[in-house]
Amino acid sequence: MCFAQPAHAGWREVISPSRNWTRIKNCCSATSQRVSGYCNDKVERAKAEQAKTWGLKLPANFDQDKPLVVLIHGLDSHSGVWWSMAQLLEAEHYQVGYFGFPSDGPIQDDADRFAAEMAALHEMYPRARVDVIGHSMGGLIARAYIEGDRYTQRVDRFIALGPPNHGSPWTRERWLLEANEQYWLWRINNGWSPIWMFTDGHGEAADDLKPGSKFLAALNERPRRAGVKYTIVMGDHHVLSRFGEGAIGTMAACLPKRAWGVRVCRAGLEMAEARLAEQRCDSDGVVPVESAKLPGVEDIVLLHADHNTLAMAADGKPPVAWEVIRERLAQ
Repeated sequence: MCFAQPAHAGWREVISPSRNWTRIKNCCSATSQRVSGYCNDKVERAKAEQAKTWGLKLPANFDQDKPLVVLIHGLDSHSGVWWSMAQLLEAEHYQVGYFGFPSDGPIQDDADRFAAEMAALHEMYPRARVDVIGHSMGGLIARAYIEGDRYTQRVDRFIALGPPNHGSPWTRERWLLEANEQYWLWRINNGWSPIWMFTDGHGEAADDLKPGSKFLAALNERPRRAGVKYTIVMGDHHVLSRFGEGAIGTMAACLPKRAWGVRVCRAGLEMAEARLAEQRCDSDGVVPVESAKLPGVEDIVLLHADHNTLAMAADGKPPVAWEVIRERLAQ
């Protein structure tokens, strides 16, 4: 039996990689360019949308003859965490501004961005009186500006809440903060994109926050700025103690109050909840008390609060540092 062969073996010419290498290479190159262009476009759009959350945001009807309080959030956070604090400040007739920044990048870059914003503020509103409140890493950004060589807009009162002046061991768990930050950014920003996880830095801030880092060493060599009133507010309630307190309290609330036998269990849970609520330690769960202290600053306040409740409302209560803040701003 005889089988017919394709004329001149033309089918081999079509499928042979070696004979069609130029065509394959051009096709792959064109595909790669289209994919790269699409990805670059997505990244640039995400960065542009994300950048809208950065910089100094002033009140819509800013009056330079009224006091302005600028709030700076911490690592892997956002300006929305100041919601309760801002309400309290506005009730006291302060104007509230916010400084947002790409919090995973180098801290000095954030400080330079803040310095540029403050210079622009001073140029536009030369009579403005400004106080600054920084939470956690936000306190380092404020310090780097206040004690740096780009200090232009005068700061009257600087209040640092839980500042890691000598570093924080929490940087090892930074991925938890990143996940929490992106969740809330997704909740409050219609333009949020997963790309935001990569366009706000590559973890340099966590390296800068490690005890003994070059950034901290350089920052802590600087003297305090003359004319600025410094206040440091620290906490001695571990953040995990508060979480445990909340979990045990929820369990206790689920048990009946009068059922025989069960009420003994409930009473035990309530006692454990109370112990955790009163438990004190040498850290707020993120920043050790000794790390928050700073030579040359005498106004240091230790409160029974964890790292978050210093600046944020919890369980229907105002931020624990609020009364100290109100008193210091009035001075």
